Amino acid sequence: PRPDGPPDRSDPNWVHRYKAIESHRNRPGGFWTISASPEAADEAVVTDLPLTDFEGALLMTDGVSVLKDTYEPEGWASTFDRFLAEPQAAIDRAYYLERQDADRRRWPRGKRHDDKLIASVTISSP
Repeated sequence: PRPDGPPDRSDPNWVHRYKAIESHRNRPGGFWTISASPEAADEAVVTDLPLTDFEGALLMTDGVSVLKDTYEPEGWASTFDRFLAEPQAAIDRAYYLERQDADRRRWPRGKRHDDKLIASVTISSP
């Protein structure tokens, strides 16, 4: 079981992991972030999927997805439901946790703060 509360990212192993992840940003074989490198758009993965495979979708900036990825890791299923039900609460929580670690020691990350946006789409049958 996961301990209560956010993990302590000040452990040197977490710092090492963070640096390893950053070494793959905007590089072939790694991952791409458009704000840091506009040519990242050329690396986008595009596919077609039938709408019948989906109940809905969430689009969010990394300033919000950091809740799931860094601050409070949990399964995407519960994150999806929570963000869909209360998007403003998710944004507020991301701002709050960001302020709690302004020096980026507990949760090492590239930026002290980031933009936050959530857009949701619910797909229903006619």
